This record gives sequence, structure tokens and C-alpha cells, in this order.
Amino acid sequence: MESSTTAPPGPYRGGDPWLNFPNEHERGQVLGKGSEGIVESWTHRPSNIVLAVKMIKARSGLPLEVQILKDLPLHPSIIRFDAFYREVLHPRTDCLLFEHCSLGDLFDFRTEILETSNATFSEAFMWSVYHQLSSALAFLHDGIGAPASIDLWKTIVHRDIKAENVLIKTFGAKKDKSSIIIKLADFGLSTFYDPKTSRMPEAWGTTMAWPPEQTWENREATPAGDIWAIGCIVHELAHGFLPLLNWRTFAKAWLTENTIPKDWSQGKKMSFYKAKTPRIVLPINVEPAKQSKDTRRTRPCPKYSDGLNECMMLALEMNMTERATAGSLNSQVEEAHASFLFEELRVQNEEIEKEMQDRSSEDQGFRGQQSQPRSISSNLSSPSALNLPRQLLLKKINIIVDCLGSTKKAPVAAMS
Repeated sequence: MESSTTAPPGPYRGGDPWLNFPNEHERGQVLGKGSEGIVESWTHRPSNIVLAVKMIKARSGLPLEVQILKDLPLHPSIIRFDAFYREVLHPRTDCLLFEHCSLGDLFDFRTEILETSNATFSEAFMWSVYHQLSSALAFLHDGIGAPASIDLWKTIVHRDIKAENVLIKTFGAKKDKSSIIIKLADFGLSTFYDPKTSRMPEAWGTTMAWPPEQTWENREATPAGDIWAIGCIVHELAHGFLPLLNWRTFAKAWLTENTIPKDWSQGKKMSFYKAKTPRIVLPINVEPAKQSKDTRRTRPCPKYSDGLNECMMLALEMNMTERATAGSLNSQVEEAHASFLFEELRVQNEEIEKEMQDRSSEDQGFRGQQSQPRSISSNLSSPSALNLPRQLLLKKINIIVDCLGSTKKAPVAAMS
């Protein structure tokens, strides 16, 4: 049986690719495995469109992930949920159909960059990723960007945000990959937030990405934990590791004075150590020569701007009551990102003007050697010609402001 879908209607050549699953589809490769199940690629033969199919153990009712996603409006930075089928492939196995992101996830991309070239990420790339993630959380937590027709918004907490759950749709055309488009995915642990029932079961979540207030004993997963998690991604992209001490070193020291139950699995032990390891946030606006030593560091962190560091610190505030909310964080990131883009374009404009002035000077020198007093090239030195790059700059800035402003809508009322 197929559930409701948030997928946009066609037109698709060959029909909507999520219909008639799996009769018109060809099985592809395994995309990932997890505690909940397995994800595979399936190609809709009539349209040749590839879908990601998540197979989970069948339940009597709708899985909570489906309950959340089936009525969730589309958002550019959240994976698109297409359809839900009951037991169409195997008995006791349900299928969730999603848009396919063929470029993998942010964790694998970061790992590949570090292992192959030990490279760093440009500030433009960092802003792009952070802005998209903060926009996704403002949408999930506060309904910012949701259709005006929705009167009440029920806060959704993801509860497992990490680089592995941020998929890459495209890198875009820019060489530094700052035109990347990402999608927050894997809502298997997500829920509608209720402070009375926010405690996570023991085997759930990625303890390494938990905020300071979420401990092994106190497993309360709050919206503030989601905020910490996206700050962790920025920290990890910049430094190469998450904002906590080396958990292996901590585990060795902890075991000198404590014991752990012998019947615990290795996976449970690791989760325990990672939850217990103290959190420590390192700034990202420090000169490489002044950065603290860390055995996990394979290369220095680039010296990013004070603005980017400040926005990261808003998410990684140790005290959860002082940590930014999703709406306020997105506003800050959005404004700072726009300022960064403005400055980037201003510098480009100055470089273009300087180049045109240099060329104009060369042309004037060349004309002095010619018999004719004027030439077409003399128009380059006119005020209107030199002002052209500035006009283009303002046009680009207006486009950026319009694009940013279009996502800035008044939040709908939260449902208690």
C-alpha cells in the first residue's frame, strides 16, 4: 500500500518515477546500511530516474519517519520523500522512496579530501554548507519558510544530525565547490518534539555528536541538540574532528579508575566513551601557527573570518540555555553570509576596475603613437564604461538579497 507523498507532480517522461514500485523499476546498488535497514538505488525504467529506496522492518502502523515526512512541505535543503510501500519486496519489509543523491554524503567527501590531498575548505564553501543547514533547522524547528497556509507548526527534532546524514545533490560549477547543494537526510530517529517524551532509548543516536547536556545518563534530545550538531559539522569541516577531546585517550584514562560491564558489546562501549568524553570547542579564526596541538589534526585549520567563527560559536555554546535557537541562528548566518558575499563581490569589482583602468592606460599610450586622434578603444576610459562593473556588482548583490529574502518568512505559531 502506498502512503501520501510530498513529491512534486510531473511532468516526468514515462510517468512519476515513484508510482507502481517495484513493477517498473530495476534494482541497483546498495547505498548504505544502518541499524534500521538498508538503502538501495532503484531506477524507474520508463523515465530512467534513479530513486533511493530505504527498506525497514514492517510495523503495524506508519513508521514515525513516514508520519513526519508525508506531510512535510518541500524544503530545498531537506531530502524529498516520495512514497511509502508496505511489503512489496519482501514480507515484513516496508519501503520508503526518496530522491537520489548520487554524490554521497558530506562525511565521505570530507574524508576523501583529507586522505587524498589533505586539503582545506574555502570560506565560501563553509558558509554555503552552514547556511543550508541552518535554514533546514529553522524550517524543522520553527516552520520558517513553510507555506503560509499552515497555521500551526509542530516542532520536529532530527536527533541524529551528522556529516554522514548530509547528502550531496550537486557540487555546482564553482571550483571551490561553494555552489554545493546539500540535503539533510535520514529522519529515522526524528520525532515531533515533546519535552515530556524527549528521552532517547539507549541504543539510539550518535553519542559523539551529542551536546554537553545530553549525557549517557540524561538522554534528553532537544532542539538545542540539533543546533549543536550542525555546529559540530562546521567544526569538523574546519579542524578535521568534532568538538570534543580525543575519546580514545579519555577512555584509557577513565578505565584506570573505573570499570565497565563485561557483557557490553564493543559498539556499546565505544558509544559510552564518546558520550562521556568532555566537549571542547576550538575557534576557527586562529592563525595556524597559534593553534593547539592535537594528535587527530592532520593539517592546520585555515584562519577563517571572525564572522564565521562567531556564527559557529552560537551553535556550539556549552550552556544550552544560551545557545542560539534555530530561527535566530539562521538569521545570523543568513546576514553574515550575505555580508561575506557582498565583500567577495566588492573585491572582484575592484579587481575588474583595476584591470580595465590598466587596459585603458595601455590603450591611451598606444593611441598616442597613432595618427588618428580617436579610436573605438577610447570608450573604455569613459566614466560609464568604468562604472559598468559596479553596476553589475549591484545587480548581483540585489539578486543575492532577493534570494536570501525569499526564504525569510515569518514563523508560523508553534503547536504546544
